[in-house]
Amino acid sequence: MAHVQRRKRAGRRDDWLASYVGTDNKRHSKVFQKKIDAERFVVEMESRKLRGIWTNPEHGKELFGKWLDEWWETTTNLRPSSRARDESYMEKHVRPRFGDVPLAKISQVDVRAWVAGLSKKRRPATVHLIYQILARALDAAVDGGMIPLSPCRNISLPKIEQGEPRFLTPEQVNLIVRSAHHYYGTLILTAAYLGPRWGELAGLRPKNVDILHRKLHIVEQATELRGMVTLGSPLKTPASRRIITIPKFLVPLLEEQIGRNNELVFPSRDGLPMRRTNFRRRTWAAALEKAELDATIRFHDLRHTSVAFAIARGAHPKAIQERMGHSSINTTLNVYGGLFPRLEEAIAEGLDDLYASSQPG
Repeated sequence: MAHVQRRKRAGRRDDWLASYVGTDNKRHSKVFQKKIDAERFVVEMESRKLRGIWTNPEHGKELFGKWLDEWWETTTNLRPSSRARDESYMEKHVRPRFGDVPLAKISQVDVRAWVAGLSKKRRPATVHLIYQILARALDAAVDGGMIPLSPCRNISLPKIEQGEPRFLTPEQVNLIVRSAHHYYGTLILTAAYLGPRWGELAGLRPKNVDILHRKLHIVEQATELRGMVTLGSPLKTPASRRIITIPKFLVPLLEEQIGRNNELVFPSRDGLPMRRTNFRRRTWAAALEKAELDATIRFHDLRHTSVAFAIARGAHPKAIQERMGHSSINTTLNVYGGLFPRLEEAIAEGLDDLYASSQPG
């Protein structure tokens, strides 16, 4: 049973002892200066027991930093690149702020203030990633019975403004190819006309290019972590595993590319796996400058460009989703919906043809 008891103390102001029996069948207590606060406390504890969210208050005294280590050690299903990124954010932003704070002492106000501070220094997308580490760790603390509720509730995060995808013309692609070192011409054309991601191209092996049947098999990728490139890494999602038909003009170029290399279709000029940062700095940026094109154009914009080329040739959204390896057609339509104005018009034109064919004579 829960009860509140007055404690008389000689020469000092009386206080109030609030005690109750937890779901662990042990009695727990807390001292208050005011009777009303003690009464509210026992009512709240009894309410938590009824709602099934009561936790032993001793668990909430564990420092967040200690819990963070315990939680991270059991966190699985992260790609190596994602784990390295999260570890970096955790050590730079999460642990310095909350590491020495007991779990039960982290308040929603504390989290809101922390997010507001991050938002002044980091990009919105980065703030979201950093916040998710804290939120996942505290959700796990709730699931583990360390605290009754997570303070990561109703937290206002900065809005992520989605940038408009950038599309190049065939002429601009050709200009970049001519301006880049000839060794990388086929790489750039493959990215612009087939649309694989950087890692999928950097990790592409000759055995996955079927020259005879004009098929490119995307089954693995290269990942870069702390300057080291790992081959054979799993793809981003199951939908990323796909087969892309190669246009005829690319077949002899890819065949030539395969003929000069062994392990990879697109290694660096020294025969090693390509590093994104090196390529961007030494080849891509130089090619844009020589071609007198906008320096903010990214290699990834070639992937967007490949979608624009396909839509211009009348490709259906579902076919584009599969070709790009999007996990959902909603992704395809959300990003590239503005490039499909002719689809609705094509329906009307088709209905005209259907009606006309049904008329006598």
